[in-house]
Amino acid sequence: MSPTAPHDDVPLLRPAATGVARRAADRLGNLHPAAVYAITYLAGLVLLTLLTIGVGLLLVHVLLPEGLRNLDGRFPRWLAEHRTPGRTDWSEWGSLIGDSPVLPALILIGMAIALALKRGRVAAFLGGAGVAELIVYRITTLSVHRERPGTGRLDPQLPVDQSFPSGHTGASVAVYCAIMLVVASRWPRLRVLWPIAVALPVIVALSRMYRGMHHPIDTIAGALVGVGCIALALVATRAAIAARERRES
Repeated sequence: MSPTAPHDDVPLLRPAATGVARRAADRLGNLHPAAVYAITYLAGLVLLTLLTIGVGLLLVHVLLPEGLRNLDGRFPRWLAEHRTPGRTDWSEWGSLIGDSPVLPALILIGMAIALALKRGRVAAFLGGAGVAELIVYRITTLSVHRERPGTGRLDPQLPVDQSFPSGHTGASVAVYCAIMLVVASRWPRLRVLWPIAVALPVIVALSRMYRGMHHPIDTIAGALVGVGCIALALVATRAAIAARERRES
């Protein structure tokens, strides 16, 4: 493999010699790297979706009836009791940075820049993380029905029984942190921006709870889904790179 391979300037994408991605590529034989990416990605997507649904069903049917419901509802109630017009306006902006059109635009811009610079693997990673979160969220909310906090929803147009997980929080983690991983890997000096990338999903989560749309457990679950989506997109991208290296060796 040439030392100037496209992923070499983004060490994040470099597959480890004995990592999961390398093993996945080896097991899939001489398939085209695109096929390796697709198969690895879909396998991770199925596993993450099933895990999220399983946790959601356990929460709704076992943990909440056993007394966790009241504890999980305290913080949203406290936030609702302290609503003011100014805070409500800020919560709307906080929700917006975790929703469309902001997040899809960021992903598309990032992918466009990557493709223009002939960094297709970076585009695959960013797009994969964002799309995975959307799919996992949609399927989970169709399978797990949890009522939103009874604190007066400020976004009443959304379904009342889709509190788990927080899609805004999950998407924020998947997008902002995926972009930051690429940026910090390519330009290590910019790692100082990590607090911003972490703070944005936190702002989104607090805004969604303030607006009566989610419980704390829902936002935590959403954040973990976002992390999982980044992980599966990263493994799939690394597996594709490993497959390319194998074909060219």
